[in-house]
Amino acid sequence: MNTAAALAPRTAIAWGPAGLACDAGDRPLFAGVGWQLQPGQWISLTGRNGVGKTTLLRALAGLVRPVAGQVQAGGRTIDPRAPRWRAGLLYLGHAAALKGSLDTTENLATWLDLDLAPAATPPLAPLLDRAGLARRGRVSADRLSAGQKKRVQLARLAVSVAPIWLLDEPTNALDRDGIVLLEDLLQAHLQAGGSAVIASHQPVGGATPTRQFDLGEFAIRRSRR
Repeated sequence: MNTAAALAPRTAIAWGPAGLACDAGDRPLFAGVGWQLQPGQWISLTGRNGVGKTTLLRALAGLVRPVAGQVQAGGRTIDPRAPRWRAGLLYLGHAAALKGSLDTTENLATWLDLDLAPAATPPLAPLLDRAGLARRGRVSADRLSAGQKKRVQLARLAVSVAPIWLLDEPTNALDRDGIVLLEDLLQAHLQAGGSAVIASHQPVGGATPTRQFDLGEFAIRRSRR
């Protein structure tokens, strides 16, 4: 049995950080970050380069430990590193995270094996076709363009059952058709009761964000000596 899929909560819940603070090494980034997202809502996470958007997403995904604060879900404080929490979300970093020695189909199959129960894994050819990769299925990932690598992520999003999406710069390198597909997938995810936090320097259309969250407002300014 696929452990992640077995643990993944199927019921969307209200969730959010409370008083979250993170640093980068010995450099404080931000403090006091908090929100509460309801099913069907999403946050547009903005801020200048280096303010800590990626670090915040990774903290919510349980990949880095915050220095203060907590994450709450369903009225309870949870540990973002707990397998059950991490199984219930999909985090996509700004890097495509593909193995260059595998072809496009093999990379997608590897990710879906982690995301879904074996019986739920759909045929891959239609997914690749929808993502605009029908002719790139047997091409090794190291020969894909940056935009095509991002489209592999879109194919993964298309069948995600995770109620929470954390997306870091998902529009980077995508052409207009790719962005439209991303917007359609986000809209369907929200209509199904999912929620999302999306960090992007470009606006993501298709669904008006519930909140524009400027992380710069929570940045810790270092005093000059």
